[in-house]
Amino acid sequence: MEIIPYRFGAGRFIFAENALSSLQEEIRRYGTNAFFLMGEKAFSLMEQFGLFEQETGLVSEREIYEGFPTEEELTECKDKLMALKKRAGGAQAPTVLIGIGGGRIMDLAKAVAAESAVPLILIPTSAATCAAYSPLSVLYSKEGKVEKVLHFEKEIDSVIVDGRVLTTESARLLKAGILDAMAKYVEILHGGEEITAENSRIEKYFAKKMAEDLFLFLEEKGKDAVYALERGEYSKTLSDVFFSNIAYTGLISGLMRGRGQAALAHVFYNFLRGHYPETKDFYHGEMVGVGLLLETRWNRDRRLEERLKQFLMEMDMAKSLFDLGLEREEEVFEAFYRYCVEKKSISGGEEEKEKLRDAFSALS
Repeated sequence: MEIIPYRFGAGRFIFAENALSSLQEEIRRYGTNAFFLMGEKAFSLMEQFGLFEQETGLVSEREIYEGFPTEEELTECKDKLMALKKRAGGAQAPTVLIGIGGGRIMDLAKAVAAESAVPLILIPTSAATCAAYSPLSVLYSKEGKVEKVLHFEKEIDSVIVDGRVLTTESARLLKAGILDAMAKYVEILHGGEEITAENSRIEKYFAKKMAEDLFLFLEEKGKDAVYALERGEYSKTLSDVFFSNIAYTGLISGLMRGRGQAALAHVFYNFLRGHYPETKDFYHGEMVGVGLLLETRWNRDRRLEERLKQFLMEMDMAKSLFDLGLEREEEVFEAFYRYCVEKKSISGGEEEKEKLRDAFSALS
C-alpha cells in the first residue's frame, strides 16, 4: 500500500490586519535575499501598501507573471531563479522565494520553490481559494485547460495573510471563494454514501465533520462578510471568513492529503476551463458553485440542492449553464459525459449516463 504523508498547509501561518509588517522578519528566517514572483495587479497593490519602500537591508529581485501557470512558465521561472543564484553568488544570491497574488501565482510559486529547493513565503491577495495553504499546484495549458496536479513533499514554509490586503479584493471574488470553500462539504459526500467513524477512514470522517461546520458557518455568515467588504468595513465576520476560506479549507484538504475531494463540481470546472473559452471571465468558485448543484442532484440530496440554490440566489451568483454563457445544453451535456468517462469520474454505461443527465438538469 502506498504511504502518503499528511501535510497541513504551512509551517508558519501569520494572519493579522497588518500581517505584512512581519515580512522582513519572516524573510530573515530563511536568509537575506528574496526573489519576488507576482502578477502586475499584485505588484501595484504591494506598491500601494509600501512594501518595496521599506528600508529592509535585504537584496531582492522581482519577476512579473500573468496568465495560467504552465509547464513552460514553471521551467522559465525556475531557470531565471537558478541563473540569478549562479550569477549573484554568495551573499547576493536569493535565499527565499516570495509569491504574491491570487491562486494562479500561488500555484506557480509553489511549483518553482519545490523544483528549485528554496524556502517559500506566500502572500495571497484574495480569499478566493485555499491555494496559499495547500501543498499542491495545478498546472494548465496556455488556454486554461488543466494539465496536471503536482503534490509536494512538504508544507509551504510561511504564509502571510494581511487583512488590509484582502479587503481590496472585489465582493465578487470573495463570493467565489466562499463557494469554493463550501464545496469541500458537498464533494466529500460524493455518491451519497454515509460517512461514519465505523465505516470510513477516520481522517475522512473528521474531514467531513470539519467541512460540514465550514459549510454551515459560511452559509450563515457569508453574506454578512460580503456586505462588510462592500462597505469597506474590516469586521470580525469578514476576518473570520478570510480565515475560513484560506486556512480552515486548506486544513480539510490536508486532512484528505489533497486527494479524493475533486468530485463532480470541480470536474465540471475543469471541463469548462478546457472546453468552453467563453467561460474564461468567470472565477474558479463561480463555476464550482454551479457545479455544486450538479453534485447535489447526483447525490440525490434535493434538500441540500435547494439550500445551495437559495444561497446562490441571495449572493447574486451564477446558478445555471445560461448564467455561465452556455446555451446548447444537450451539446454541453454530451461533451461533459464523455469527459467524465475519460477522466474516470464515472464508470460510463447507459444507467450512469441517465443518472448524470438527471443531475445535469439541475443546471437548466
